[in-house]
Amino acid sequence: MCALTRAVSLQTALLIVCMLLFPLAITSRVQAQTFTLLHSFTGGRGDGANPFASLTRDKAGNLYGATLHGGAGHDAGTVFKLDTTGTMTILYNFTGERGDGKGPDSGLVRDPAGNLWGTLPNGIGHPFSLGFVYKISPAGKETKPHVFTGPTSDGSNPQAGLIRDPAGTFYGTTAGGGSNFAGTVFKLDAGNETVLYSFTGTNGDGAYPEAPLVRDLDGNLYGTTMSGGVNTVGTVFKLDTSGQETVLHAFNGADGGQLAAGLILDRAGNLYGTTISGTTAAGTVFKVDTTGKNFSTLYSFSGGADGSNPLGPVVMDKKGNLYGTTQFGGNLSCGSNHQGCGVVFKLSPVGKETVLHRFSGSDGKIPSSGLIRDAAGNLYGTALRGGVQCSASGCGVIFKIKP
Repeated sequence: MCALTRAVSLQTALLIVCMLLFPLAITSRVQAQTFTLLHSFTGGRGDGANPFASLTRDKAGNLYGATLHGGAGHDAGTVFKLDTTGTMTILYNFTGERGDGKGPDSGLVRDPAGNLWGTLPNGIGHPFSLGFVYKISPAGKETKPHVFTGPTSDGSNPQAGLIRDPAGTFYGTTAGGGSNFAGTVFKLDAGNETVLYSFTGTNGDGAYPEAPLVRDLDGNLYGTTMSGGVNTVGTVFKLDTSGQETVLHAFNGADGGQLAAGLILDRAGNLYGTTISGTTAAGTVFKVDTTGKNFSTLYSFSGGADGSNPLGPVVMDKKGNLYGTTQFGGNLSCGSNHQGCGVVFKLSPVGKETVLHRFSGSDGKIPSSGLIRDAAGNLYGTALRGGVQCSASGCGVIFKIKP
């Protein structure tokens, strides 16, 4: 899937799904909390527009992220910093011209030197470029530690953010390329890229990973695929240190499908994630252990007031509660065709859902990424559209919730 149209195409498909759903009249508990709009994007040359991916946070509390559009580089997107006073600084403007790309749609990871690392699914001006890994220095200088050339010798179309191990090695996925054109898992060490695994999309294997990985203490990697598996609707996989891949769970549609978000791993060895679709076509939150033997659906969204179609991952607190967002549902009077503008939710360890916030448009709409959590339990996130500035549809927001 072309990364520049990824957000739009996913939203279009999900809108059709939501229009087909019967808007169930359910009562979903709303917990008292404090919602703060930290920034409303303007879409201008000095600002970005449409943040699609999750934020990252430094020890001082500053937030970092990327926008699909806006900025001074021909509306090609930005990398930004929002400090604790609410001041927005654009660290880098993508140009969409020769030697650069446009439309960053992945989250960032920050190294000990303060550099921000991300991926871009397209590269312009590089011969045979099919996306690249970029690094933004604290001074705002961009370099490209790796340019993908694909299609078979390398991956292509990286749509997920990177993770970094204690030794400084980065790991990621590409949604295309590899020896079977079904995507890859790769590592990047001192600028040298190695393909660790090429998905086949056949014989029960997954295909087209679009989400970041998670790594355990033994060095095993875990992730999701958007498609593939015995039922062709996505998988959860494990890749061990020898490069052996194991499908831990193949979704069948009834228990979920279409996995665009990454996983989180608890201390007991359980993985948690979300699916865009499910029994009610409104998505699920699931749990599976690292052996793949124990799988359970923790919650199925109805498409009503409780939310619909989670696109981002979940985050966990010390008590085992999960927090996340849904793109649609919630306040059904909001959004075109009354599909709702999305919610922030809390899910208890036994699967009881509490809606923390229902978006109304001026405070954001279509939150398409996961949340991050600070030591005090505050949650931070982005919404792709909405806000008090920009066009009628809004250019997106950054928000904070104190549960």
